[in-house]
Amino acid sequence: EETETSSTAPWRGMRKGSLRTLGTIESLLILTEWHPRALHFPPQEATDELMLPDYNIGPTASSDDSSRNVGAGFGGKRIESWLEPAWRSDRMCWMLLSTAMGLGYELGVFDDIDEMLKDDTITRPEYMDETYRTRANRIKRLLLIYTSQLAGRLGWTSMTPEHLRKADPAVARRRTATNEGNTPSTSSMVNGFNYVPDLELDDQIIHCWAGISNAMHVGNEKLFRSRKYTTEIIQSGRYVELLREYSPLLKDWYREFELFRLPQFIRHILTIEYEYVRIYVNSLSLQAVVERCTN
Repeated sequence: EETETSSTAPWRGMRKGSLRTLGTIESLLILTEWHPRALHFPPQEATDELMLPDYNIGPTASSDDSSRNVGAGFGGKRIESWLEPAWRSDRMCWMLLSTAMGLGYELGVFDDIDEMLKDDTITRPEYMDETYRTRANRIKRLLLIYTSQLAGRLGWTSMTPEHLRKADPAVARRRTATNEGNTPSTSSMVNGFNYVPDLELDDQIIHCWAGISNAMHVGNEKLFRSRKYTTEIIQSGRYVELLREYSPLLKDWYREFELFRLPQFIRHILTIEYEYVRIYVNSLSLQAVVERCTN
């Protein structure tokens, strides 16, 4: 009986009590939001060591002087050691997301369910339930958002296939218009957005979140492809034109965002995401000023 209900065979349906479920993917996503308490509330001496110079140490003091007020585990590399837990946490989140992505593929989250329904080729009976399909679709979009944002933060290649990212409604609704055979750019994007006021709240939030996540992805690809590339566009002045091309993407997103009547706190969170992307992208201008002042 056990083999006839095993969830490892799609056509046999879900096994009762199995951990290979959509709920497990959701749990893994929640875990990526968790960070050790020490990341947010470091020891008092660690904060003081990072922020304040030690005036008690004279220029002749030796490096192994026991009276030196260095936080435990810092070893003289103050900022790097202080930030290491955050980097380690991001790498842990990457492994959790890779597990969630793998389970998502196994459970058919990334399958073209609409096409399979039309052709009557559904192999997983649970996808015949509309509620299950809606839940799976939301999980798919969340996985795309999480992997895109974390990959950008780590500076790694996203584990999300590009065709899946471009197929997301928040990205696919934008169509680029060619101009006399030139390569389409962000500045030529036309907005085909139609506001639907009766969308469920979760879908509205995910739609806005996916849009700003895509803006971050485009910014990384266009401006922060590599350290060498970013340095070159700053020194050559090309960053000005690139920022001018990128700007409409954020403006379009914010214009759409204003159409949604979201709860106050959700609006605050998404606004923070939006402002973060603005600061992150436009930091190129500040870096260019620093370059000119120091060279």
